[in-house]
Amino acid sequence: MQPQWAKFYIKGDPRLIITPFLTSLNTLWVRVHNSITDKLQNLNPSWNDENLNQESRRVVAALIQHITYKEYLPLVLGKAMMDEKNLNILKKDHLQTYQPSHDATNANAFVAAAFRFGHTMVGGKFKLPKRKPMTLLESFSEAKSVKNAGTRPFDFLEGMANTLSNTLDTWFTPHFHNSFAATLSSEIDFDIGVISIKV
Repeated sequence: MQPQWAKFYIKGDPRLIITPFLTSLNTLWVRVHNSITDKLQNLNPSWNDENLNQESRRVVAALIQHITYKEYLPLVLGKAMMDEKNLNILKKDHLQTYQPSHDATNANAFVAAAFRFGHTMVGGKFKLPKRKPMTLLESFSEAKSVKNAGTRPFDFLEGMANTLSNTLDTWFTPHFHNSFAATLSSEIDFDIGVISIKV
């Protein structure tokens, strides 16, 4: 059973309220989606809710893809790999290589192993504006902090932006060992490192 405060965060994935950092990031994208929906509704007053929602989702997906390929992947993969795999965003025009017949679902090997590499980049402490730093351990299941008076989601986003990530390697922050509640209703702590290896 989820805590009472969780009702304020309607989301499709229960993991989004494990830490205020994930909650804040999700809140940001929901607000972007809603802002786009408002603009589309003004431009297309005849559209129904489903049309507005689907078109807004497409725009948000494009924004996330742009950030991923323009800002994130070059730092993770490096210029040589981006060039070799033709992953760079064009400065002009658009790539014409999209093939709708290709299956775009993630491979099991990627989801189970490669995708988890990001866990090693998570640090143990985040800087927050106008308040003391928050450790990762303190943040677990504390997404209610986003709702507390005087704390805005953007404080946590700013904290993430101003905190260096850990090195991409095979080491996990100690906060991921035996201190991570997999679900808000669970009283058992889980070891993310072990889960990543077992999966």
